[in-house]
Order: sequence, then C-alpha cells, then structure tokens
Amino acid sequence: MPTETEQLPLLDQLRAQRKELSEDLVKFLDARNVERETYEKRVQDGKETAKALASDDERSAHRKRTDEERAAFDAAEDQFEADFDAREKQIKRVEQRIREEKRREKAEAAAAKASRQSPSMSVTKEPLTYREDNAREISYFGDIVRISPQLAGYLGEVDDGTNSSSSALDRLQRHAKETESWLPKRAAERERRAEAQIEAAERSFTGSFVPGLVQRRGLDASPFERRVNPNRTDGQGGYFVPPLWLIDQYIPGLRAGRVAAGLCRQMPLPPGTDSVNIPKLSTLTLTAPQNSDNAPVASQDYTDTVVTANVKTLAGQEDVAIQLLDQAPGRILDQVIMQDLLADYNRLVDRQLLYSPGTNNTSLNAGQIQGIYPSSNWSGTNTVTWTSNPTLGGAFHNVLNANTSRIAYNRFDLSNVHHLVHPRRWFWYAGAVDGASGTSGRPLVESSSFGPFNVAALEQASVPMEGLAGRLAAGQNVYIDGNVPTTDNGSGVLTGSYDLAITAKWDDLWLFEGDLRTRVLPEILSGTLQVRFQVYNYVAFLARYGQSIALAQGAGFAAPASAFGSEVTF
Repeated sequence: MPTETEQLPLLDQLRAQRKELSEDLVKFLDARNVERETYEKRVQDGKETAKALASDDERSAHRKRTDEERAAFDAAEDQFEADFDAREKQIKRVEQRIREEKRREKAEAAAAKASRQSPSMSVTKEPLTYREDNAREISYFGDIVRISPQLAGYLGEVDDGTNSSSSALDRLQRHAKETESWLPKRAAERERRAEAQIEAAERSFTGSFVPGLVQRRGLDASPFERRVNPNRTDGQGGYFVPPLWLIDQYIPGLRAGRVAAGLCRQMPLPPGTDSVNIPKLSTLTLTAPQNSDNAPVASQDYTDTVVTANVKTLAGQEDVAIQLLDQAPGRILDQVIMQDLLADYNRLVDRQLLYSPGTNNTSLNAGQIQGIYPSSNWSGTNTVTWTSNPTLGGAFHNVLNANTSRIAYNRFDLSNVHHLVHPRRWFWYAGAVDGASGTSGRPLVESSSFGPFNVAALEQASVPMEGLAGRLAAGQNVYIDGNVPTTDNGSGVLTGSYDLAITAKWDDLWLFEGDLRTRVLPEILSGTLQVRFQVYNYVAFLARYGQSIALAQGAGFAAPASAFGSEVTF
C-alpha cells in the first residue's frame, strides 16, 4: 500500500475510482430492489385489507392512501432512473479516461524503447534531419537514391561530402531513428482522436437507449476493424516514411480540388485498419394510441445494421531522370514532386468522394470508395428532378430549396446543411435576373458589400476560384467545386453535358484518411538512369444516413447559357 506521501499512478487511480463507482452502483441498485420488494408486499397486503373493509368511507380512504403511495413510488422510480443514468455516465467517463491513459502509456513505452535501442541517437533537443528550412541543402529523395547500389556513382559529390553516399546514409539512418520516436506517438494520437470523434458523433445515437442496452449492442468496441493479413501497419520501411514537415504540410491543407472533402467530417484513420463499422438502427420502435381500455399496446422490435467503409488505397508515381536529381538547382526536388503528386491526390480524393461508383467496394484489398453520387450508393438518399426549359435562375433557387426540404423532413436536422455545385452553375446563377427570360432585369444574387435589397442569395464579397461562394436566403451556404461532374461518369445517370447540385448534412459524411507514405524504386528503371517515386495513402468514406444527402438532376442542369443570348455560355 502506498504511504501518505506516495501517489498512485494515474491509471491505478482511475481503476480504483472505477471499482468504487461500480461497487456503489451495485449497492444503489440493491437498495432500490429492497424498496421495490417492500412496496410490492404492501400492495399485496393492501388488497387483502380492502377486501375486509365494510363501509364505503373506509374503502374510499383506503383507495386514497393506495393512490398516494403509488404516486410516491412512481416518483421514486423516476428519480432512481435519473440517478442510475448519471452514475452509469460517470463510470463510462472514467472508463474512457482509462482507455486514453492506456494509449498514452503505450505510446510512451514505444518511444522509450526506441530511445533505449539507440541512446546516442536521441533527438529530443536537436532539430530534425529533414526540415523545411534546410530543404534546399539536403534532399530526402536524393539521399534515398544516393545510397542505392544500382545508382552509385551517378550522382556527383561536392567537396565537403554533403552529397556523398556515406553522408546520405547517415542522414537517412538518423531520420529512421527520428521516425521511430514520433511515429508511435502520432499513431496513438490519431487513434485516440478518431475514436473520440466517433464517440462524440454517436453520443446522440446511444443516448436514446435504456441503461445497459449500449453494452449489449457492442458499441463500446472499437469501430476500426484490423487484420493480420493483409498488414496495413504504419511505418514499415524505416526512412521510407516521408519527413515530418512534408507530412504536416499535407494533412491540414485544403488544396484546390478538395472542397467537398473539406466539408466532410475529417476523421483520422488509425494504423492497421481495414474497415470502419458504425452501427445504426434499421427497424425503429413504435408507439400508437390505445383505442380502448385493456387493448394491446403498440410494439415493434427494433433491428440494427452496420454502415461499413472499407479502406481503399490511392496511389500515384513519378519517374524522374537521374540528371534532374543531379543538376536541379536549389535542391527543391522534394517539394516539386511532393506538391505535384499531392495536388493530384487531393483532386482524386475529391472526385472519389463526389462520384465514385464504388467498384469492388466490398473488397478489403482493392477497389474504390462509394461516393456521394449516384443516389444508389446510399440507402435513403433524397433525389430532386429539375426539368425546367428554359432554365431560369429563380427555378434553380427553388431546386436548392427542394433539396434542403427533402433533408429537413427525412433527416430531421438541418445543422451544417450546405449546397455544392459546379462553378459554371454558380456563376450562371450569380448573373441571373428575375422575370421571364430576364425581362425585369433585377439580379437574383448580389454581393454582400453592395447593400442588397430583396434578393434570393448573397454572394461573398470576394468569390474564390473554389470554396464558399455565397449564401441563400434560407441560410445554407453554397460552395463551388470544379470536381462536380458535368458529363456522365459511366453510371448512366447524368446525361450529355448535365451537371448536378449536391446538398448534404456534411457532418454525417465521414472521410477517413491515413498518413501519407512514399516508396523509392531505383532498380526497375536503372537501365535508363531513372528513379520511380511512389506516393500512396489509405482512405475510407461512409454516410451515416443516406437521408443526409439530396441530389438534384435533370434537363435543367444542361450547360447553362445567358438569358440574354445563347451565345454567352458558362
């Protein structure tokens, strides 16, 4: 036992607190059960007493006492349920802290192990080997190539030995040790944040169940499914993990082409994960009026299902000439290759999210994610058809409101509901005027800096190339994204040069992304003095409710033209 001056470790304190709370909960429940048994006995005795009463006054007084006692018992039951829920929630909060503390200790142990294995390579107080401020002096990709036996001698060396194969090997080994230090912590933090976000998002779901039902449904288990084969463990390959500064440039940035992806709930993808499984109700419970005394009470057993997002691989590669590595000025190869590959990766993520048909989606090892479009991807997706001809701005305003309306009466929640359209559709709408064929000439959309009066929508004072463009009178924002399709993508739903409008409750759309990985392959192209650089990552996407999505399509989305003349197209 610790002395008065000793302090138990936090994890032991939390476990002791959980034990104490659990024991108190058992005592609390036992005490209430005793009170229930006592009350039931009094009820039974009261029935026998009532039979023995002779006068009406005595029976009336007895019924009054019985009613008062029953009301007091019901009130005590209500108070008991509230107290029981509060105690259960307190235990769950402690259990969550225990899980978090376990992860923290595991990450610390991994970091300590890496430090013990190479005490001379401690970097806790030293700058990282590959940093943004020294990217022009030393190249991460160039160093990988320099240590390759197949390419030895192709790259020149400077007098100070900075670009020698031995110096490159030293830097890469140091980077590997740095990776061993921060990668476990980063992985543990990603897992903690991912599960914390899912727990917060599902709190309203689990809060609707009676005490004890959550555990039986298995929601306390991690939604992230892991498998031994195939192995998706992060960090395999040592220094083939990119430098931290390159990764951190990649994670928070919303580059051009990631508008839809940026609107979704951003969820870190923990390492070693093959699929994400989120439970939801399928068949709901039922209430109904009781049409007569003693008639059966309505009852319908609920059933549940699982929304699954299988993890998919997105990858790209670039073949680079040895001459470029050797002669490129400024040592900016890392930045050029990484930024260009990432720009296309971001475009790919956005397009997959918007209109991927989900080819081989059920496979754990290959295929594509299921995108927002087509509507058949997610059960319950709302659809609106726009057949207006000619296409008028006022009609398009009604289309967007129809999308919102469908979500309102099917999802019953309009928080974080916004619209997404192709730039050509927004700028056509921004130039539209009211009246048939523009006869009135009054603009439907005005800038927020112009002092608008009686308009259908407000445009941002400075409209970006992509992103937030304006706001409707109903309150929803409109975003423009060049990745919104304008032709049929193979699904056979979009016709000709039509586009569409996507409205969604975006925090119900979950996008999971892992940390970026790279590979360098010198052997395959060594005969032509080239090196192959590969970038790949794991992603998953799911819609918690199809009812959170509304897709508007139809002839009204044909390539727009000005109301004052078809010669002006957008």
